[in-house]
Amino acid sequence: MKQRTVAVLIHSTREDAVGKAVSFIAALHDMGFDFLIQDQHIGAIRRAVPGADIRQLNGDPAEICVVFGGDGTILRAAEWAKPLGVPLLGVNLGHVGFLAELEPSDIDRS
Repeated sequence: MKQRTVAVLIHSTREDAVGKAVSFIAALHDMGFDFLIQDQHIGAIRRAVPGADIRQLNGDPAEICVVFGGDGTILRAAEWAKPLGVPLLGVNLGHVGFLAELEPSDIDRS
């Protein structure tokens, strides 16, 4: 069976973004997903979700890219995702959230 992989991009300085991402990753880890994470967050995610298959975000494709942040974070994620044909799902942790599809409470209900 092909392993399912989710890229998770997190706003670089918002602790609430890391916390929400950890909850999301923990839930999907229990369902057998692998994860691609930005280098600066790998250590924190590995400590928070031991046993999860966490790899560095690079040129590897993923099934989807979930972005925890605001519109700027989503735009940066799009630069990575578009050449690989990876769809984005934004979770709004910013002020405006024009590009985000979900609010943090939407993730918690899933």
